Amino acid sequence: MRSSLRKVELEALRELTVPDASALSRRAEPEAADDDASATERATSAVIADLVASFSPPPDGVIIGISGLQASVRELKLPQAATRRVSEVVPFELEALTPFELDDVVISYQAVARDEATITLLAATAKTADIRGCLARCQDVSVDPRELTLNAVALESALPLLAFENPGAPLLLVNIRRHETDLCLVHENIARFARTLSYGSDDLTRPTSLKAFQEELKRSVASFRAAEVPLFEHFIALGEIAVPVQAHAWLAEITGLQPLAWRLKTGEQLYVPPDFQRFGLAVALATRTFKRGRRIDFRQGPFARARAAGALRKHARLALVAALGLSLSLLFALVAEKRYETARQEALSAALATKTAAIFGTRYTEAGAARTAMTSSEDQLGPLPRFDAYSVIDALSAAIATSIRHDTRRLRIEIDDENRSGKVYLEGNVESVARQEEIAAALEQHACFKDITKGDTSPAGPGKTGIFYSITSAIRCGEVTRDEDEGRGSSRRRRERSS
Repeated sequence: MRSSLRKVELEALRELTVPDASALSRRAEPEAADDDASATERATSAVIADLVASFSPPPDGVIIGISGLQASVRELKLPQAATRRVSEVVPFELEALTPFELDDVVISYQAVARDEATITLLAATAKTADIRGCLARCQDVSVDPRELTLNAVALESALPLLAFENPGAPLLLVNIRRHETDLCLVHENIARFARTLSYGSDDLTRPTSLKAFQEELKRSVASFRAAEVPLFEHFIALGEIAVPVQAHAWLAEITGLQPLAWRLKTGEQLYVPPDFQRFGLAVALATRTFKRGRRIDFRQGPFARARAAGALRKHARLALVAALGLSLSLLFALVAEKRYETARQEALSAALATKTAAIFGTRYTEAGAARTAMTSSEDQLGPLPRFDAYSVIDALSAAIATSIRHDTRRLRIEIDDENRSGKVYLEGNVESVARQEEIAAALEQHACFKDITKGDTSPAGPGKTGIFYSITSAIRCGEVTRDEDEGRGSSRRRRERSS
């Protein structure tokens, strides 16, 4: 399996057969022959080594599943207050539920449901000796499993790769293997209960074993139905199924459930064999590590996998080359950024020099010098209009105090193209000549109002009180340079020609 960008893809399916143990023993020399069990174990180890070595490049991780007959699975309900101390509480809760002594087992768990008051866990225990023996056999074939989980619980991980109706509904997963059968009740793609029956496809040919299998399967389905899970009505069968149609009908008759049609979510480039259901458990195991959150994994405590140091030693040369490449890339990026910023600063300085030469008559290449020249200039030169009509209206409003009752009769403003000079004529109605004097005096305080002339006054007309007055003033904001005067003359001549 491969995971990329939150997408899980099936890349390859491979299967190797373990040779018959009795045939191996007959081929061996009599003095060196072991019993069938030892021969089978050696054959199995050789097949596992060949299978893992057949992948190129080798997989980043290997997932191992152990039989449910070697473990005990229980559901635990704990109060939400115990969430922070789950690892401490679970052993005490399992002490009365597991058939093993707690000192001789490895405990692992995963959360399957929670509400405001409780958290529901699926806890599994396995004998320490079984876990040690499994890891020793893996070490013999140079395999260091990333995770050691439970087959029956791992079946839940296959569901995200299967397409079927109503994927969140509760259903039963039945995985029939040669000598045992895994049952997993899932709800919303999460395993709620798991059980392993000690009968498989090889045992169903014997009437006694067939009857025992049917009874255990019925008993397991009844116990699942009694659990606090919504009623489930469907099942999916995987594993050693010779004729799926007949097997589905047979299982439906035993369990009272309906088989659920499904298809594999996979790309068109991958050939999927028609008997893909045999690979259901393998696919579930390979997809196991892509599931987020804590999950059942017996590589705990003394069996925890040492990841960091070994990986660094294994890939030390690659890490050194990668670090060198990153350093060179960083150096190149810094040099490129420095050159870009230098070129950008030179371009901005050139633009500033051109603009300040046009406005101030002096080229400034530093922003601070240009800002000082702009703020200290007597004529208040700057990039914005110096003194436009709106500035005149603003100055007049400031000159007429709020205590003066004023009625404007006429206002005429003339400003040249450079917004530096012009004239203004104001005519209005005030209470007395003293008010006219007050307004004129206020305008004289402004730097741009020059040669203020107070016009004659006359009594206000019918319906009015006070007097009519007028004020005329020239506007001069800074001296006009020779270049600007010539430019203004050119603009005036162009307007005359156009008219």
